[in-house]
Amino acid sequence: LKKSETIITFWKLAGNNRNQVSSYSDANAVLVEVFRDKIEKKYDIVEGNPNKASVNVLISPSQKSEKRLLELNYIYWQYDEKKFGTYPAKSASQAFEELKAGKAFVVSGLNEVFEEVDIVEVKLAYFNPMTEIRYFQPIYVFKGEGLVKGVKKEFVAYVSAISSNYQ
Repeated sequence: LKKSETIITFWKLAGNNRNQVSSYSDANAVLVEVFRDKIEKKYDIVEGNPNKASVNVLISPSQKSEKRLLELNYIYWQYDEKKFGTYPAKSASQAFEELKAGKAFVVSGLNEVFEEVDIVEVKLAYFNPMTEIRYFQPIYVFKGEGLVKGVKKEFVAYVSAISSNYQ
């Protein structure tokens, strides 16, 4: 994690509400997220929530030390990059057909009923689940925007990149 990408965002907390704000002066909490390094410096490692790292800490500037740490999540499964298997991959167009057929894991926009979805990005990545694993599964990540009652909403879905004959 020493060389991993770190993202810092500012948050305004009030009761059970948590809203991201644009500046520290508007915030009463800071979220620090540490994302895993890319595989071969090329392929992202993605998680069940595409917008949040599984290693993160939410802190406040409170004068009371017991109120500074608001939330801490640390899920980081080790893997051996020297141990791997080779499996036939499906093409991006095959994965897209599976997406259209509803054979995808929708991670953003899951509870929405989209009138239409425009896919703007497709990339190969590796999936890091929240449970312990010894390997990462290659997946296609489909990102885009969809319309829900005339309002644009984010859409992200994952489809396995391993040929269906080997799953």
